[in-house]
Amino acid sequence: MRTFLTVFLGGLAGVGIMLVFRSSNWCQGLDAFINLYLQSEPNSAQVSREASLVLGAVISFALAWVSTDIARPPQRHLVAFGTIVLLITGALVLSLHGFVFSPILPLLGGIVSFVTTEALMKVGPGAMRRKIEETFGPSLSRRARLVLAENSSSDFSHPRLSRVSILTLHFEPPERYLQVMQPDEWANMNRLYLRYASDYLCEVGAYLESVNANFLRAVFGAPLSLENPAQVAARCAHEIITRLEKLNLEADSLWRQFLEFRIGLATGTCLIGNFGAPRGKPYAVAGVALDFSIQLCEIAAFYGCKALLCSQTFQEAEETVEVRPIDLIRAPDGSDVEIYELLCLKGGLSPERKRSRDAFWSGVNHFRAQRWDEAVEEFARARIKGIPDSVIDAYLQRIDSLKKNSGSPMVSDMRLPHRP
Repeated sequence: MRTFLTVFLGGLAGVGIMLVFRSSNWCQGLDAFINLYLQSEPNSAQVSREASLVLGAVISFALAWVSTDIARPPQRHLVAFGTIVLLITGALVLSLHGFVFSPILPLLGGIVSFVTTEALMKVGPGAMRRKIEETFGPSLSRRARLVLAENSSSDFSHPRLSRVSILTLHFEPPERYLQVMQPDEWANMNRLYLRYASDYLCEVGAYLESVNANFLRAVFGAPLSLENPAQVAARCAHEIITRLEKLNLEADSLWRQFLEFRIGLATGTCLIGNFGAPRGKPYAVAGVALDFSIQLCEIAAFYGCKALLCSQTFQEAEETVEVRPIDLIRAPDGSDVEIYELLCLKGGLSPERKRSRDAFWSGVNHFRAQRWDEAVEEFARARIKGIPDSVIDAYLQRIDSLKKNSGSPMVSDMRLPHRP
């Protein structure tokens, strides 16, 4: 609403000045001079003032929209200057074909409209949108920026605590691929994956907090507030897996290779606001959940999982996704953090996969109770014929090791941050 109000006021100012100038003696004298200058033939047709007024109104509202829609000042000024040049050259070209057109009214309306809108964007209803455009740029989708501009009742840039979910998408480093691919081939493949993932995350309203060749990190719940960011992030994680697995087929047909990827999803209270590095993004997010999501990607690679969730994410997204427990992680403060593998959306398990998941869960419970034989039996039941399961293999290896060394811990002593 703010954007349309700014465009309306700017365009109205342009139309108003044209109506005032049209009825003045200045306009009549200037029009007579221009018509005399442009009239190349005695019988040249005269373009009416009403037509010039209509064209001026269109240009006024168009330049007002340009001023609100383009974030970078040089681009806005270039469009405005180009419009002026086109009007003048258009009048000259029409005169060569026997038409006399005075560009005074459209020029005046367009300039006043553009200047008025620029002023409103700095001190009026459009100021918030301009600030949002300059702060987030392509890291936030256009639709999300519009929603944020329309709904911002407070200063989003002021540092504050907020409940967010962090999704980190990690790609396998290039060393292995460069043994069989040229550097430019790997770069093109990596760019394709990043574009697919980042476009989708922006589309659903996530903020791309960090993007580089090896990983992409998105924030759900800031700057756009969400009632349950964990549920939205979990659904998006599942969709990313689906999309990138389809992309694997395309990449394999092009390069005979495809990128391995892992997803870590952590939820917690983080500090958000404009406190980023001077040469980096102004809007930043700080909190344990950021590091936790990265390390969940590392654990996912160890177990051979596509996506892992922390316990807080699972608790808040339990109604959205199907999971299975993977491990208990010993945090530095001595607490145990449960992590889960994302399997599919709620209700998406086939009867066979549901049976396998339930048997695996039972096996994990027996494992933690140190009932080794029962755990092995349940893990054997959890296998689906013809489908390898690296997590079950890892548990069977641990059971074998624990039988030989009964003093080994039941909880993985990984150096993870505190429970988010």
